[in-house]
Amino acid sequence: MVRTAVLILSCTLLCLSLPVAVADETPRTISVQGQANIQFQPDRAAVSLAISNRSSVLADAQSRTASVVAQVLKLTRKLGIEDRHVDTTAAVLRPEYRWNKSTERQELTGYFSERNMTVRLQDLDKLGDLLEGAVKTGVNQVSPPQLYSSRERELYREGLEEAARDARRNAQVLADALGATLGDALSVSAHGGTSPPRPVPVARMAMAADAAETYNAGERSSETRVSVTFALQ
Repeated sequence: MVRTAVLILSCTLLCLSLPVAVADETPRTISVQGQANIQFQPDRAAVSLAISNRSSVLADAQSRTASVVAQVLKLTRKLGIEDRHVDTTAAVLRPEYRWNKSTERQELTGYFSERNMTVRLQDLDKLGDLLEGAVKTGVNQVSPPQLYSSRERELYREGLEEAARDARRNAQVLADALGATLGDALSVSAHGGTSPPRPVPVARMAMAADAAETYNAGERSSETRVSVTFALQ
């Protein structure tokens, strides 16, 4: 009985010391980018307007600014733009000071009043009349209109689809050049979007276009990019 136990123990130790074959192969992958540019005609616009005034009297600065806002509202209603598409709530009102060297104190010089308006246009045919009319009412600054399409989400999805196809084509070219077989997509990330234009003073816009009929919204492009990692077989 003792001899049998020793034999079993020796076999167990021997078996544990044998090496175990474990697969340690790093999967082969390839990462590429795909790009798409979708052309579209804008049919919507967001217009930002600013009205500012300075006066030594607080009430005067406020009333002069409010008067221009009222005139702009008359204009938008005349153009058939619904009030729900006009935001006039952004307001700034602050005292202004200057440093008096002789007294070494700040002195009140007056008050600054500003109102910012955003108008969302559903009809680009009204864009020129809105911009030209706003300047005539006393608006101090007009930002370049942000033009976009009512099909924004649909256009984005079209861009994603085309960019994904472009990424696969790029990956296939590389795989063929390396003598490998392209496998499934393992990971995907999407990038896209454009930056809004910077505000410019009214005077610059007035020089660029001095009549409502000269405003024309040309074709735009929407760029979409995707990054994809594929398996290689």
